[in-house]
Amino acid sequence: MNRWAGGEDFDGVPVHAALGDIAGPVDLAVVAVPAQEVPAVVAECGQHGVLGLVVITAGYAESGDAGRARQRELVGQARAAGMRVLGPNAFGLVNTDPAIRLNASLSPRLPARGPVGIFSQSGAIGAALLETADRRGLGLSSFVSAGNRRTSPATTCCSTGRRTRPPGSPCSIWSPSVTPGSSAGWRAGWPRSSRWW
Repeated sequence: MNRWAGGEDFDGVPVHAALGDIAGPVDLAVVAVPAQEVPAVVAECGQHGVLGLVVITAGYAESGDAGRARQRELVGQARAAGMRVLGPNAFGLVNTDPAIRLNASLSPRLPARGPVGIFSQSGAIGAALLETADRRGLGLSSFVSAGNRRTSPATTCCSTGRRTRPPGSPCSIWSPSVTPGSSAGWRAGWPRSSRWW
């Protein structure tokens, strides 16, 4: 969607000026606009029944007190509309399941299909992991780099990702705030003896 390019095509994909111009439901919106424009975009997504947001936009909790206040408002606005939020300040998410084939990230290419899921709170580390996986030929089932990850914690992402990964396949997490032995981890199917490094 681009308010200034509605009616055009981008690489064969139609561009709409507003969500209301899209026929049918929208599962996911990737928000990449200046921070001051995010509330209006979130409101439009809520009115259209969008289920989830990937907020690439920076300028939230990572930028100080004013940013933390903006982040609280964003999360409250999205929750009030029944939407999940990945981000803000997210690198994005990737799913290589053949039925989905989604690249809603800043990565220029979709990794090869494989069994490994990756969650990284840090965009820089997430980008490095994607590049390393590609260079070594390691196939991924899913990739999430969540930024400030307000309503989609690591354990939720990995437990949800199990639906598209083969049984017994690993999910790697880089996050400074995962609690060792958390109950959320147990619900994701990890043993209580899991060690976090």
